[in-house]
Amino acid sequence: MPSPVEELEARYQEGRAQHECLSTFNEYMKCMTPGRQLTSYYREGHHEDCPRFLFDWTDCLQGKVPAMQDRLNRRRDERARSLPGEHVWAFRAEYAEEAYRRYGVRPQRQPLSAGPLAALADTLGERVEGSVHTR
Repeated sequence: MPSPVEELEARYQEGRAQHECLSTFNEYMKCMTPGRQLTSYYREGHHEDCPRFLFDWTDCLQGKVPAMQDRLNRRRDERARSLPGEHVWAFRAEYAEEAYRRYGVRPQRQPLSAGPLAALADTLGERVEGSVHTR
């Protein structure tokens, strides 16, 4: 069991890690103050964009945000866990005859990953290709 001092040190380090990007943002904002900009304009004849401070801040933020592929994988996994096994656009058995009568469509069971357009394309065949706009 950690001592109270070690626990306090751990909490301090955790808080410091959470606010690391805040200090780089503060430095960027100090660079963008009107006084700093007027001084730069007076001395050098143009305003300062503060690219070094902006780069430090964006670099810090990018380091804290997980990679895009990791986020997409995590989102896909959460969605797969939250959805039932049947796709929401699947035909109900009680409406199968009406769907055939009205639209000429025979319902088919499709896996969740196939999606509504894949099920529709399999069912309708050529008619879907003529109605979908491609770029």
